[in-house]
Amino acid sequence: MNTTREFSIKNVALFKPNPDVIDARYLYYLVISPAFQALAKGTKTGSAQPFLGLSQLRTHHIRFHRGLATQRRIGAILSAYDELIEKSQRRIRLLEAMARALYREWFVHYRLPFNEKLPRVASSLGDIPQGWHVKEMREVAEVIDCLHSKKPTECLDGPGILLQLNNIGEAGKLDMRKEFRISAEDYARWTSRIELQGGDCVITNVGRVASVGQIPEGVKAAPGRNMTAIRSRAGQLTPTYLIEYLLSSHMTSEVAKKKDLGTIMDSLNVKGIIRLHVPCPPMEAMLKFESIARPMRKRIEVLMEQIQNLRRTRDLLLPRLLSGQFEVKAC
Repeated sequence: MNTTREFSIKNVALFKPNPDVIDARYLYYLVISPAFQALAKGTKTGSAQPFLGLSQLRTHHIRFHRGLATQRRIGAILSAYDELIEKSQRRIRLLEAMARALYREWFVHYRLPFNEKLPRVASSLGDIPQGWHVKEMREVAEVIDCLHSKKPTECLDGPGILLQLNNIGEAGKLDMRKEFRISAEDYARWTSRIELQGGDCVITNVGRVASVGQIPEGVKAAPGRNMTAIRSRAGQLTPTYLIEYLLSSHMTSEVAKKKDLGTIMDSLNVKGIIRLHVPCPPMEAMLKFESIARPMRKRIEVLMEQIQNLRRTRDLLLPRLLSGQFEVKAC
């Protein structure tokens, strides 16, 4: 852990390295390596709730480089990737905050630079500027439910991607580190209603209810189970306005009204999604917002792809460096 802060922990094992034997950063990569993780998972006990005890961890046998200089060199190589990832993540958070702040200023607080002094009129969402409308989602976007069918078999070299709930990241991003690929036949069936493409959004129906993601430019995929596709209608909504609405306080309030309370988990079904109330400013305002915010979203998509490439490279290097497959000379 790269911090000087103090923590109190519960149900967490602490690995405190002996600095005379092993480098702290090297130990971190050793613990997250596939070999150590597989060994740890293989020794878990308990049927209802798997448990990995301290005694099991203490008796683990690990292989490691004896030379501290070599350990530090390996740690430096791998951490360089993590530092680049963190740098990109900070830039993403800044871009997200900028786009979110602009949407909130213009379309939540109604402080648009070109019609700030418009009189307010009553609506189902409260007072809105004159000339604005509140419409249901079905009026401004295509809302297409997933194919309610048995999940197809994964095909590692398949031509099509079937989105999974774990692909839906935070703040409208997609996490494509793991692509669930399916055969051409299955892909054709799962895209029979809609093939997701750049600018389309997906929203989860169960689990992390109303988590949303937007498809990056150049990506095509089939919507998987327990998610609904939303595609903005031309002349009604722009893609960036749609994703920022889905991430806004407007959406949070609407979901609270529309979701069904299940006995096991909450859900948001397609019947609720099509009735979501969307504040619709004049198209001129949405196009102006699109011209400013779309480059931000595009940059986020590029940075996400770079992060995924960095992670893949790091994850390929990690076991090879730790196992000695790649020789490392200490500086």
